[in-house]
Amino acid sequence: WKDIPALVLESVGYWNDQPGSQGYPELLPAAFPEQFDQLRRRDFRGDFLVLLHRSGDSSQAQQLRQSLTGDLICFELADGLLQSPQGAQLRDFGRSDHLAFWERNRCCLMLTDSANFRNPNYHLPTDTLSTLDLDRMALLTGDLSRFLTSLK
Repeated sequence: WKDIPALVLESVGYWNDQPGSQGYPELLPAAFPEQFDQLRRRDFRGDFLVLLHRSGDSSQAQQLRQSLTGDLICFELADGLLQSPQGAQLRDFGRSDHLAFWERNRCCLMLTDSANFRNPNYHLPTDTLSTLDLDRMALLTGDLSRFLTSLK
């Protein structure tokens, strides 16, 4: 099991192709200028997934990237960064199940649509099946199946 990465899917069902539909944490432009520039070039459209991984998990992240057919913005964080004193400023990057794996030095890759930074229904009664893009979710399921099969 230690050779197989954990996969965390955090809010992967909401896409929005409209310019300006993708928000971001306040510190993103300074902490991750390359990714912020990617958002700007996309006119801040919420039509992609985010892959978040530790530096030590780059090989597995690359394998996952090759299996995904949709648009992706990747964030590579230094191992231990979120647990460090300066990591407190990056709290938005550690607020899902992936952090528990990272704290135990276990490979974990997280895919997200960025939750509340995109989805206006996040954690509200309006967060219903009808607001999700089931076609894109089905494509993602196929991509993940290919990725997991490639690990065997």
